Order: sequence, then structure tokens, then C-alpha cells
Amino acid sequence: MPTLGARKEAACTWLVDGERVAFDVPDGGARELNAANDFTASYDNLPSSAVCQLTETDNNGADSTAILTTIGEDKTAVSGNAAEVDLSTTTGPGQATATITNTFISTQIDVEKKVEGLLTSPGATGPFPVSLSCTWNKNGQVLPLEVPGGADRELSSENQYKASYENLPTSSICTLTEKDPRGADHTGVTVELDGQKKATDGTSATIDMSKAGDSHLALATVTNVFDATSLEVVKKVEGNRKAPGAAGPFQVELSCTVDRAGKPVDVDIPGGASRELGSSNGFATTYGDLPSGSKCSLKETNTGGAQSTSIQLDVNGKKTSVDSATAAVDLSGTTEPGQAKATVINRFPVPKPPHTGGMGEPVAWGSALVLLLLGAGAVLTLRRRALQ
Repeated sequence: MPTLGARKEAACTWLVDGERVAFDVPDGGARELNAANDFTASYDNLPSSAVCQLTETDNNGADSTAILTTIGEDKTAVSGNAAEVDLSTTTGPGQATATITNTFISTQIDVEKKVEGLLTSPGATGPFPVSLSCTWNKNGQVLPLEVPGGADRELSSENQYKASYENLPTSSICTLTEKDPRGADHTGVTVELDGQKKATDGTSATIDMSKAGDSHLALATVTNVFDATSLEVVKKVEGNRKAPGAAGPFQVELSCTVDRAGKPVDVDIPGGASRELGSSNGFATTYGDLPSGSKCSLKETNTGGAQSTSIQLDVNGKKTSVDSATAAVDLSGTTEPGQAKATVINRFPVPKPPHTGGMGEPVAWGSALVLLLLGAGAVLTLRRRALQ
């Protein structure tokens, strides 16, 4: 609340020949009540016939003012910042007092954190720093307010992601800002005042405590949404599918980082970074629940002995290809799962056909034929000798 301290002023008349005549209040009509004088002041040496108008000229922004005057045994209460004090019935000093009561109604802003989407995303557990800046109306003058307890607060697991700003004037108009949304893809602030809710996109929202009603309470819910994406990886084999290793299984590995406050933060890959591509899973796997904005590296760690490997990427409709077993995969352009695919292609060499002889027949068959012919010649020779 504002620092206490207020100004009072008295204007008086007294009877002169039966008529009321204004006179100068001794030592002046203005007084200031503050902690230094224990919020007490006196008007001395006033005529016994004086009738004074006591006015609080500065109530320091109080929500209401009341004045109780005591003359002897008579007490009179007045609502407002002015009261008449009739000293004509007094007979000496100390018989008249005026007690001015200022009422300051305090208001409170409660702040809560809500996290939606991929709760395992780096930064999703906070802490989340918030700050409050306010102005207040002091007797028609708008002034900056020093927020009681400090403007900066932190929402974390240690305080159940809650904080409260207390002892705010009812005329406060404040701006609540989340200073670091911890990499959230979307942020919004919903303010509830006197049963009415207003949602604002972004990290800041205005809270007018003059509209808080009789509860004098506002609830601000700061919501962070962390989007998720995914990467589908499929295997494709080209060339000699019967070559050793061509039937798999193959092994791939994914590593990712995501930007948080301008620095790369490692991502724990849900389901494990290393995956097998084989007949049991249709030579395909999906890395799901990756933070939106992830920048990854996909590597085939077991190619099955392929002669060469390449990786074709299709990320949000943009297609690229690298002739390598490792590829950089930028998922920052994706906004939801199913928008990124990597096809890992292994090529196995096809064996060359056997060498052919001059007659167009295989050399091996030609050798066999020669042997047959030689055998036939031997038979013929034997037969000739028999005839002789």
C-alpha cells in the first residue's frame, strides 16, 4: 500500500459583535500528519466562540474517509473528508478532538501457471519468472506504484507454480508479464475479475483492480503450450536384395537439441535414441513426442554391409537428399506429428555375369566339349584296330 501521511486544513470563524467573521488560524490552517508526529497535530489559541471547518486535503489515496468530532461528551461522526467543529461550548483547551479515519482497501492478484502439450519438452517444468508493474490513482493523479513484496516472482514446483501479489490499492492498474516462457510455442494469459474472464494471447496482460468487485481479488493464469512433432524413419534396399546383410536388421540412431533462451539443450529421445529397422517392424520406426523446433542428426549405425548409403528427407513438404549414412534433420518447420520422414537407402552391388568364350558359349562348357571329343576319338581308334 502507499506510504501513510496526509494533510489537514482548518478554516475558522468567530463571533464579533454577533456576526461570524473569518480569522487567521494561529500558525496557519495547514497541518501534516505523519509517522514523525505520530499522526497527531493541534490547533491552539483558538477563540472559544470559534466554529471551524476541518478538511483533509490529501488522504493519500484512501478508499474512504470519516471524521469523528468529540466536544466534551458529544460525539459526531461524518463520512467524507470535511467536518464542522463547533468550539462555542468549550471552556478551555483539550475539550475538542477530531479523529480522521482513512480506510485503505487492499486487493490481491493471484498468479498460477498452467502447462499443456508436450510436458517432457525441455523447459516445460520451469521455473517461470513473472513480473508485475502497476500504477495507482492518488486523488486523481496517476502515479507509479512500488509493488509490495517486489515486482518479480518465480513460479516453480517448489511453490506449486503459484504466487500472490498482496496489498495493492483498489485503483491499481497492473501489467503482468511472463519474462521467460522457457521455449513454449504458445503463451496466453487469462485474467478473472469479479466472475468475468478475459484471455489474452502473448506473455502479458493488463489487470484493472478497480474492476475486482467486492472480492478485491484477481486470478491470472499463465498458460504455456509446448508443441510436439515426430520423425518417421523407413528403410529401403536397392540392388542385390539377396546379398549378405541386405535382409537386415539395420540400426539407426537419433540425437536432437532444441533452442532454449538462445542455447541448444539436449533432448531426451522418448522410446530411446537407437532403433532397429527389420522385418519385425516393417523396416520402419517413428520417433514421437519430439519438441517442436528440434534440430536433429539421424545416423545409420548398422548398414548391413551396404556398398553405399543415402538418406532422403521430406520435412513439411521440403525434400532433400544426402549421400551419407548421417543426415541433419531440422524439425523447426514442423508444427505437429507426421510432417517429417526420412528414408534410409542402402545399395548392395549386383554380381557381374560370368565371362563368355569366343563361340559365345561359356569357357567351362567349351572345355567339357573338348574332353568329350577326345573321348570320342579314342573310341573310334579302338574300333579301327578291331576291324584290322
